[in-house]
Amino acid sequence: NEYKSYLRFQEMSDSEDEHKPVELAEWVQIQKKTFTRWCNEQLKARKMYIEDLNYGLEDGLNLINLVELLAQKPAKRHNKKPRIRVQMIENIGAALDLLKDDGIRLVNIGREDICDGNIKLILGLIWTLILHYQISADFGGPEDGGSKQNGSAKKELQKWATDLINSLPNQGKRVKNFTTDWNDGIALCSMVEAVAPGLCPEYTNLKPEDALENARLGLDRAEEGLGVPKIIEAEDLTNPLIDELSVLTYVSLLKGASPKMEIQPSDPLKVRIYGPGKDTAYVNTPTEFSVDFKDAGFGKLDVKILNDNGDEIPVELWNNDKVTKVQYTPKEAGNLKFNVTYNGVVVPDGDLTVRVLSPSDVNQLKLSGDGLSSGVVGTESSFTADASDCGDGDLLVSIVGADGKVPAELDEHDDDGKRRYTVRYTPTKAGPAIITIKFNNEEVPQSPLNVEIMDDIDPTRISVLKATLGGVETNKPCKFVVDTEGAGNGHLKVRVVDGDGSPLKVTIGDLDGTKKEITFTPQSPGNAHVNVTWSDKPVPDGEFDVEVRKPIDLKACIVTDISNPVVAIPTQFTVDVSKVGSDNLDVTVLDSNGDALPVTVEDIGEGQYRATYTARAIGPHKLQVKIEDQHVPGSPFVVHGVDPSKVNVSFDGEKELTVGEPIELSLDMTEAGPGQLDVQLSAPAGSGADCKADEISPGKMVVTFTPSEPGDHQVNLTFDNHQIPSLPLTFSVRPKSYAGNVKLSGDGLKEGEVGKTSVFTVDTTTAGDGDLDVKVRGPKDAIDCNVIEIGDRIYEVTYVPKEEGPHVVAVKFANQHVPGSAFRPNVIKGINPNDVVAYGKGLEEGIPKTDNEFYVDTSRAGEGDLKITIEGPVPVQPEITNLTPHHYKVTYPVPEEGEYKVNITFDDVHIPKSPFHINVRTPFNPSSVLATGPGLLYGIVGKVSLFEVDCSAAGNAPLNINVEDDNHELVPVRVTETRPNCYDVSFIPQRPLPHHVNVLWNNFNIKGSPFKVNVIQRPEKDINLGGEGKIRVYYSTTTSSEKIRHNCRFLQTLMERKKVHLREDFEPWIPIDIGMDREERNRIFEKAGVRKTPMLFIDDQYVGDYDDVVELDECGELDRLLSYCALKYRNLQTIEEARKADELLKMQGSSS
Repeated sequence: NEYKSYLRFQEMSDSEDEHKPVELAEWVQIQKKTFTRWCNEQLKARKMYIEDLNYGLEDGLNLINLVELLAQKPAKRHNKKPRIRVQMIENIGAALDLLKDDGIRLVNIGREDICDGNIKLILGLIWTLILHYQISADFGGPEDGGSKQNGSAKKELQKWATDLINSLPNQGKRVKNFTTDWNDGIALCSMVEAVAPGLCPEYTNLKPEDALENARLGLDRAEEGLGVPKIIEAEDLTNPLIDELSVLTYVSLLKGASPKMEIQPSDPLKVRIYGPGKDTAYVNTPTEFSVDFKDAGFGKLDVKILNDNGDEIPVELWNNDKVTKVQYTPKEAGNLKFNVTYNGVVVPDGDLTVRVLSPSDVNQLKLSGDGLSSGVVGTESSFTADASDCGDGDLLVSIVGADGKVPAELDEHDDDGKRRYTVRYTPTKAGPAIITIKFNNEEVPQSPLNVEIMDDIDPTRISVLKATLGGVETNKPCKFVVDTEGAGNGHLKVRVVDGDGSPLKVTIGDLDGTKKEITFTPQSPGNAHVNVTWSDKPVPDGEFDVEVRKPIDLKACIVTDISNPVVAIPTQFTVDVSKVGSDNLDVTVLDSNGDALPVTVEDIGEGQYRATYTARAIGPHKLQVKIEDQHVPGSPFVVHGVDPSKVNVSFDGEKELTVGEPIELSLDMTEAGPGQLDVQLSAPAGSGADCKADEISPGKMVVTFTPSEPGDHQVNLTFDNHQIPSLPLTFSVRPKSYAGNVKLSGDGLKEGEVGKTSVFTVDTTTAGDGDLDVKVRGPKDAIDCNVIEIGDRIYEVTYVPKEEGPHVVAVKFANQHVPGSAFRPNVIKGINPNDVVAYGKGLEEGIPKTDNEFYVDTSRAGEGDLKITIEGPVPVQPEITNLTPHHYKVTYPVPEEGEYKVNITFDDVHIPKSPFHINVRTPFNPSSVLATGPGLLYGIVGKVSLFEVDCSAAGNAPLNINVEDDNHELVPVRVTETRPNCYDVSFIPQRPLPHHVNVLWNNFNIKGSPFKVNVIQRPEKDINLGGEGKIRVYYSTTTSSEKIRHNCRFLQTLMERKKVHLREDFEPWIPIDIGMDREERNRIFEKAGVRKTPMLFIDDQYVGDYDDVVELDECGELDRLLSYCALKYRNLQTIEEARKADELLKMQGSSS
């Protein structure tokens, strides 16, 4: 077993201040990371992961799986979900037993060391696994039975690697160790090349000063070509402090590695360079080219670019799938010398020279001249190109005509420092030509240009004949003629744009030798735009608009809402032209004299229009509706003006109307115009059913009906559906018996008193025949009444009110209300103490030395005398305040507790529930009860836990206390009253479980209750950590758990918010994993009973972890504990000062 390499762990500074975190030595940190990655590579097969070796093996599960994978054997039965330390240690023992069974002998390492996170022993264990299962396996068996020549598998591995590297050709460096000789990365690249020739052929050209880049190259090639995982980082490999075992662990992976792909021999001649940056570059312009070495095998690409002065130009390289993009930016014009090598060999085109030009801007090239748009066969055309603002570069012009390429001459001339070109060409054939213009081999924005080459023409001789273009409609062909006589051999073009902006198809047909017939079919109404050109030249009158309209369908016009107009009232009708094809609407209204009346036409949307006019007189009117000056079907429409105001209605208004007598109305409509009379009668059910209208002469009628029921009869008349002014008329029809002659008298119609008989009389002697009906109703219910005839048709009515308030007396005769009915007598109430209401908290309970109050309401009891007296242990005088009439507030102060009696009388009679019995006592307040003491924080099995409960400020109430553990087992509690309302409480926990202390005052939980108390197993001896009267936080510095680090940060924030870090009784945070020996750390864990960090101790007692502290803070208990510790600290300081003073006095006495 190899533990010698770990002797340097003893150098970790145990002598440093225990309160300061101690970092692991840098070489140890590197080894820890390497071994962690090696473990995780093994555990990949079971999808497991170790984040930190300090605690990654503490529950034994990761260690069991690691050993099972290496030994290829199952471990004995173990705990799948260990929760307590005993189960974790059992799991670790199962893993160590499996190693023992596999022939591995472990010395000086125990199960507890791994569970406690002893990193130096854990790393030694991992090295033993690497040496036995990986290194020794490649060299013929375990270390103690391996090679006889070298004595150990480790030494054989060292010799194998050293010999392999040193045997390479062109290897300038010799490897003597497995630490610093590997820092420059060259040894690693050489090793990779030796294992797989051709995988890292550039090892001979590597430079020691590029150590980090070399290391990354070797690690990448080994992973890509050999499948060797990166269990070591390039930054660690190049660290001078790297340890030997980390390098050997990685090198051992190369021993059994073989190529995962076909490795091609390095061939720089297969490297290909392409891209614009290898031809031309421009000053201050980023330029790129690409280097493709996909077919060149593995190697190192090196790119250098030198300017005319021999200075190297900076380059940037981006590699993507063996294609490297190279970018450089020249700073001045001239030539650049390229040197591109692969594995030190110049590649094809790798030594080329690139010309650097001043920056050019093709956007600044200005073109002008007729030769850019048209030309004439046999005639020289030209145009000018101004390149003054384009920078350095050359102009290139290419012209292709109807018969092929057209020669172009370029004349460069310098006018006042401005560089211009004149381009000349002579077309040989009519037709389209294309001019392409480039500057510095970049096409200018205007290029290519389309040029029309024409024969000799005269567009002014073209005649456009438009005589046939009238009355054009959509979807109908439109034609006109163009005469080209005398215009030469040109090309006729006609373009037509429809009313909606879309182009139309145009057909050009021959009429005779020089005349062409132009045909197009418009699709949209509006103006169609026509443009006629001759060989792209405008012709006289060749651009014009043609008005296009939709085809008109007059039958689709719909005229609605036509009615006879009423004189002086606006009349409307609607015209719908949405489907006609034209909205050229014209509306005219002519009266009976043929005169036109004013008409307004309003567009109401969706092809509909509303026409409004006002008739001035009765008589026939004509409504003329035209579209495109054509009458629509039915036009002109004839209507007749009417005037309902000229209808004369007459009747006998002096006649008294009674049931059974006919009512007659006379109507004269001769001046109202022709119209239909409509009669509507509104009457009681069944009455007037015989209503009829008879014409007695042209324009005159009589309306007659006979009422059969009394009441209002309403007659309404309309003329031609229009209301006749002064109508409707209402006729009041009396019954044969008339209730209006009934006479009533007596106080019972005006007022009354609850419980007393009310009386009134009814005289019907002059009212005719009929029945008398009397009903009385109170505020809530109907009241029985008694009607007695006391004379000839004279009656006495009596009733007894049952409740106060307004009553209703309804009197009908012959089913009709008599005059004044219904009557509303007001009933008042007499004195009734039972209706007095007393309420308020002061009638339920009282508080000593406080103004207790209640209220009395006598509003429903009548007028009486209210009296209130209070009897009790001491005299009490109530104070009565009148709030509103009949509403009183009563206040009474009580000097001391006791039973009191409140007497309330009204007119010397007790009201309901009087006398009231009131218990006056001080109220209880659970929030004022204070519970303190260590027994609410922690406990030890079998040891008395104590705390104190102070109820002195909470009033009088019963105190209840119970304690139960997490298994809901009750624990006996002893409560002793030490002084009035102050108690000492003790209990003895029997199990190492969290306990819950419930403190209830009058069955209400006090503040903080229930209290959570952490109970631990009583140690064999009391553990004193030296923290009496102090606040301590123990934490881990090397944990990889994000949750634990999060808890440390937030606990620190919580303590700083409470300013605990500024207190004298607070000690700085204490690390438990670095700078603290194992025995001291175990004492802390044993004292706390848990192994969770961070952990808070107050007064040398464990309070809890982060979650416990947060819970204590939320209920306010944390502040109480901190205050208790401050008090304890001050007491200890006082005792210490007194001791020192006493010693000083003794010393002074002895000297004297």
